[in-house]
This record gives sequence, structure tokens and C-alpha cells, in this order.
Amino acid sequence: MRVNAEGGLLQQEEYCRKYRGENGIKYIAAQIRKAIREKPVRLFHGYVDERGIPRDTSWTGFWIIAGSPEIYDYRDLHLIPKWQRILAWSVHSHSSSYVGNKLERFQPINAGDIHVWLTLVKKGNSGDKTILIMKDGRMEVLELTEDTDRRIFNFGLGTLKKKLLIPFDEQRVDIPIEEQERQLLREFAYEYGLNYYEDRSWM
Repeated sequence: MRVNAEGGLLQQEEYCRKYRGENGIKYIAAQIRKAIREKPVRLFHGYVDERGIPRDTSWTGFWIIAGSPEIYDYRDLHLIPKWQRILAWSVHSHSSSYVGNKLERFQPINAGDIHVWLTLVKKGNSGDKTILIMKDGRMEVLELTEDTDRRIFNFGLGTLKKKLLIPFDEQRVDIPIEEQERQLLREFAYEYGLNYYEDRSWM
């Protein structure tokens, strides 16, 4: 992905190439472990703090940066130097803080996640990956490539929902809904030239 709609803010291709594929997955996993050691609440989609205030993914999500030891809270994007933002990958969890040790269903990277990510990429405020984790170690990664169809940067949230959500009357009862939607994400990635790494572990 050499040039985006804003005129080239993704010209980090050469630098990021060594973080593509399995090398990238290993690097990401190591940085996630570090981030969670620093702040265990990053394991969750949200939580209630010691004052009883609900905190969402702007408090639990975080940024890791290709080639940098720094980790930033998601809400602190403005603290990342502008030149580094095109090397920054967002990480957030779909795990609830309320279910104890029960194995949770793993909702895949969804239309809302992708819309926020692509909007940030267009503005030069995100790198070529978005990453989703669960507290039990499961992880998946969606990655732009040199072959990514740039039309996706023009997709609004409604378009992405049509491509990645299954209408209620079309849902199958014999397959978990998250797996039906994961299949749509596989098809979306294939159609538009993204890499989708699923069933990975950050532990």
C-alpha cells in the first residue's frame, strides 16, 4: 500500500515489510505481553475503575509501534510523534471483565473496528495493522498490503456492516454467529487484498 487517499501518508512500506507475516505476529505478541504486564486492564474491552466509573476501549486499548519499545494508551494517540503514527498499530480486546474464567465467544474484528482503523489510516494516524485480542491468549490481525484495494478507504460504516454482518433472518442456527461473521471477514480480506491472520496467540 504505497499511497493512500491523503497523498502518501502510508509510505512506510519498506520499513514495515519486516513486520509482515509470521515475523510480525511474533513481534506483536511480545509487545502485547509487555503492554499487559504494564497495565492488566488492557486484557478487557472495558472495566469499572476504583471510583465506579465505567471505562471503555479508549482506556483499555493501546498502540504498539513497529521497531519501538514505547506503548501508548489508545486515548494518547496525540502523544505519539506524527512521523511514528504511520508505524503504530492499535490493539484492543473483546473480552469482558465480568465473566471470570469462562471461555468467551471470540467475536472477530468487526465493521466498527475496521471503519475506525481505516479512517485513522487515511489521516496518517495509524499503521498497516489492527489487532484484536482475548484475555485467554487468542488473537487475530488484519493487515494492509501492497495489493490492498484502495476503494476500502471510501467505505462508510454502513457499507462495512453490509459486508461483514449477517442479517438476523439469514443467520444459521447450527454455526455460532461469530464464526459465520468470521467467514465474511475472510472473504472481505480476500476480495480487497488484506492479510487476515486468525487463530493466533499473543501468549
